[in-house]
Amino acid sequence: MDEKIIEVKCRFCGKDIECPSAMQHIEDHCCSECYEKINDGDIKPEEGIKDIHVDIPMCDFIDNLAEDATENLFPLIWKEYKKEKATLSKKELARAMFTTGFAAALDFLSGDPEQEEPDE
Repeated sequence: MDEKIIEVKCRFCGKDIECPSAMQHIEDHCCSECYEKINDGDIKPEEGIKDIHVDIPMCDFIDNLAEDATENLFPLIWKEYKKEKATLSKKELARAMFTTGFAAALDFLSGDPEQEEPDE
């Protein structure tokens, strides 16, 4: 079942942003641009923010996720598995990594976007 999306205004710039109806009760809503400005210290809310809904466009979310994984997650994983994979040549390692990534991408792309997540 798809959740209804409503339009709300960014508390800081007044821009219309999307909000899941289940989050409309949250008092503060913020666009992704203003959220970045808050994190950078360019915008200083006059009051503390207890709860905030941030509208992050999916393309920005994916870009940020990829950047974060590249900068933070992959080095940690590589450090853990480096000794185990040291027996592979660079070519074998590249082939194994490409094959694994390609298979994951195909699995992701061929998935049913309408398929619901199982309840936990």
